Amino acid sequence: MSEAGHRLYGEEEVARLKFIKKAKLLGLTLKEIAELVELAAEGSRGRVIPRLEGILETHLAETERKMAELAEFREGLLHYRDRLFEADPAEGCGCGEGVSRSRPPRISAIFSSFTNVSMAAVMSTPKRIGHNAL
Repeated sequence: MSEAGHRLYGEEEVARLKFIKKAKLLGLTLKEIAELVELAAEGSRGRVIPRLEGILETHLAETERKMAELAEFREGLLHYRDRLFEADPAEGCGCGEGVSRSRPPRISAIFSSFTNVSMAAVMSTPKRIGHNAL
């Protein structure tokens, strides 16, 4: 302890804390971090690096999978947005079928065309060229 009552850390503790902070920023779980810290504490530096590489590869693969799902979801959103803009204003897009112009629309009527659309249908819409990529 310092004279001011602050805890003093040695070089080893500072290095461990920096590693933990960086590992958290990389998205490692507490379990993964604890495993790596334990390997390092055992003096198994030759096992830490390959294990860290494996963990990062797993996280990268999961990130790529999520990005692909988001890209497909984005395409579905663009498809339905474009359907709205391509609709004849006089005819409408079919989103408001059953809505009377003489009274305020009911929410259920406004969104009726989307209630039967499954997420799978949104995800499997044809890809359109010309939209900005993610």
